[in-house]
Amino acid sequence: MRSIRRSIGLFVAAATVASTVTLARPAAAAEPTRVQDTSTSVQVAAVNGDRRVEVSVQRSERAGAYASADLYGGPAGDVLGRGAPGNTEWTDTSFRAEVELFDEAVRPVGTVSVAGTYAITGPPQRQEEKYNDGNVHVVIDNTWTPVSVSDVTVSFDGQAWPVVGIEGWHMTGYLFVSNPATYVGSGEQVVITNWSGDNVIDFHTDNEHSSLRETLLFFEYVDNPYDADGVVDLSKRTWEGTFELSDKSGGPLGHMPATATIAAGDPVRFTDRVRGGYERWTITPYDLQLTVDGPLAPAKVTAQLVRIQVAWHTSPQGGSEG
Repeated sequence: MRSIRRSIGLFVAAATVASTVTLARPAAAAEPTRVQDTSTSVQVAAVNGDRRVEVSVQRSERAGAYASADLYGGPAGDVLGRGAPGNTEWTDTSFRAEVELFDEAVRPVGTVSVAGTYAITGPPQRQEEKYNDGNVHVVIDNTWTPVSVSDVTVSFDGQAWPVVGIEGWHMTGYLFVSNPATYVGSGEQVVITNWSGDNVIDFHTDNEHSSLRETLLFFEYVDNPYDADGVVDLSKRTWEGTFELSDKSGGPLGHMPATATIAAGDPVRFTDRVRGGYERWTITPYDLQLTVDGPLAPAKVTAQLVRIQVAWHTSPQGGSEG
């Protein structure tokens, strides 16, 4: 089930506007939400001993100019302080920002200042995405252009810190979200509720993006230092394929033959009356048997899966509860 709000988040400045319109939909169909924005962003990192500060300086036609900063330090790189929105100035060729940082107890830990020059350079890259969330149609159309940054200075409480990282981009974006009178759709999710294994130290799935037809499973071997993952199709109750073997850094090492079978239990069905309509739920348990060959011994998993299916026919998201 895809989330409109997650995709709306791609618009840093427009997210609040778009989500507010979505949540405020009336009972009747409304004009689609259309949001446009142009923004420029510069990311700068500087170090001093075991301390590191990361500063983000941005300007947006919708949100204006703002800045944020994070201070890290110590052997583990703990967060020592954070601050936003900061004081920011932009011209056609330069930027400047000052951000006061505070620790978790809201005590001041220092002030970061950053300045530099920039120019929009390089070929633009367009990224267009279209999808439906139920009967809600979403279009995201972004064009990214690299920004070259130079003459950058960073200081912490007036002391200059060496700059170790610079990145910049310019984005022109467009967001379209339809506003139907009735929100209609369906979704599915597969979760693991219990498991046991032979030669397996960890076993899990990508709960947020899974279905019976496409479930991504991960596990770690006991007898070797490798991981394996694979996408299995359990819709036909049996599956044969391969899992990708990788080291702890994620480097691919080849493929391992794998088999899987499931047996379905009795489904449970119920209906919720919500937002002037209904949601119909079906929850089905499954017993999973999975075997994956290994560099040494095979890995075997017995798990209980739960398939959660929902279909909805309600007033638009955020409407009054029925």
